[in-house]
Amino acid sequence: MSKEAEYLNHKKETLVKLVRDYNYRESENLEVNLETMDISHDFCQFQQVLCSNCGGCCKTFPCTYSPYDFLDIRDKDYMRRILDTGVVTLVNYNNYYPYVIRNRGVLDGDYVAGEDNEYTNNTCILLGENGCMLEDQYRASQGLLLIPSIPNCVSLYNDLANRLEYERYNSYLEELFKEYKDVYIPKEEIDEKRINEFVRCLINKK
Repeated sequence: MSKEAEYLNHKKETLVKLVRDYNYRESENLEVNLETMDISHDFCQFQQVLCSNCGGCCKTFPCTYSPYDFLDIRDKDYMRRILDTGVVTLVNYNNYYPYVIRNRGVLDGDYVAGEDNEYTNNTCILLGENGCMLEDQYRASQGLLLIPSIPNCVSLYNDLANRLEYERYNSYLEELFKEYKDVYIPKEEIDEKRINEFVRCLINKK
């Protein structure tokens, strides 16, 4: 099995888990089937229509990854390779919330790790003319699990949910935060080459 296929299976399992967690929290009964799941069809078909005409969420704040979007968030070498691409940032908010990993925004600093901000117009650097520059299966789960709706979108994986997940990995990410708070990668350097490298590192533990 190729690395791409292995990661696709991993991502599907992650999405199943997150939807089931949402059902438990909200007493909902949304159906999701691992065997028949098609990420582009099940999670992105309405986004392609509505989000392409709006882009409001992506223009407001970058998506956060679930810790389970990564093959092993506890593997520091694996996570270092991902952070070295400069596509994502490792942040915490006023030392109150756990460390989380999200896409970088246009108003973020040029360091890979830092304090999170409260900007409401921090457009994701991965928002291109035709939507997200990442293929569907490599996008952050927070974005995939956003149900577009007018006037307000519905998030199946909100900030509270991802912060609860990240708490158990705080000690691992705190060490990486100390390493990367002085690592300088200007946002202007994030190009197609770096995005492709991010994907390559994301799907390869070694």
